[in-house]
Amino acid sequence: MTRSIVAGTIGAWLAGLVAFKAFDDPGGSDRRVKGDAGYTPNANTAYAIGSWVGSTLTVHLAGRKYGSCGSLARAAIGAGIPSAVLLLGRNEPYLPLFGVVLGAPAQAIGATIAH
Repeated sequence: MTRSIVAGTIGAWLAGLVAFKAFDDPGGSDRRVKGDAGYTPNANTAYAIGSWVGSTLTVHLAGRKYGSCGSLARAAIGAGIPSAVLLLGRNEPYLPLFGVVLGAPAQAIGATIAH
């Protein structure tokens, strides 16, 4: 169970940050600045969805490797609950930071329990 949680957390970090970088447009017209943090809402949405997919897949694959017979759909639902909370922070400049510190572990735990 611990291996699935660790794998899910790492998968959420990696997939979320890759998705964020892929959709972040530093010179884009939808770039917003709040305090010192510049961000785009589309990049934040990509982070939330990417971390959900990353956590779901890595928990499922880790579970299958160690003999679990859980389903991918249940893992997706378990990781989806914290992901929905991340999606509500679409306009929060520090969403990726919150996602790495709080969201990814919550997604991994949710996916592992549901898997």
